[in-house]
Amino acid sequence: TPGSDATHPLPVLCSLVFQKMALLVVAVAVAGAAVVAVVVVVVVVMALRCSSKMGFACILAASASNQTRGLPLDALRGSAEVPQSACIGGSLIPNSDRAGKEEDNSTSRCFAAQLGDECRYQCDPGYIAVGRHVCQSLEVRGRLHLNRSFFGGRCVPLCPSSAAPCVEGPGGLQQVPLRVSVSDGHSGFCLNTTCMAADDALRSLARGNYKLWRMARSELSGVYTDH
Repeated sequence: TPGSDATHPLPVLCSLVFQKMALLVVAVAVAGAAVVAVVVVVVVVMALRCSSKMGFACILAASASNQTRGLPLDALRGSAEVPQSACIGGSLIPNSDRAGKEEDNSTSRCFAAQLGDECRYQCDPGYIAVGRHVCQSLEVRGRLHLNRSFFGGRCVPLCPSSAAPCVEGPGGLQQVPLRVSVSDGHSGFCLNTTCMAADDALRSLARGNYKLWRMARSELSGVYTDH
């Protein structure tokens, strides 16, 4: 009633509800600030860990099999699987610096990122490189002869009796090697080297090429055959 000192219960209830809501808002704000602070600390720690190897450039990657967070790039490379070559067959060249073991993952084996990549190699002493070793596939008349394999390069033995490099000839002219495959007297072949002047070597090659084509030509029909 008017003039009464009794407190009405509704304003008191509203005041309590308001206070509870205010406390809840403050609690949510404090919790949010704490979460942000934790995230900032984690990011700073990750950045400091990465900076020891490659500055602040970190990789944040995730996969179903391996969850990785904040690792330096070189660490990821060190733990990742070795990439597979586009060509597996022919990755070893006997008697060369590409003569690793088939069963291991030797770095001396040829590697190709894609078809057409060339594997450079160096032959051992006493051998000479013939051809380029290229990652390739070859199909002839519907038949697959090479299926993603290295092919084309090999190390051929030099005949010991003529393996020495060519030197200057008469008149101070540098001689060039002319090599012919001959039997080594056992069960294989080797390249016999003859040192000649450049002009003489060219004439010898032209003469040998002419004789070869002449043997392939039929005198009756004029057709060239390979048998």
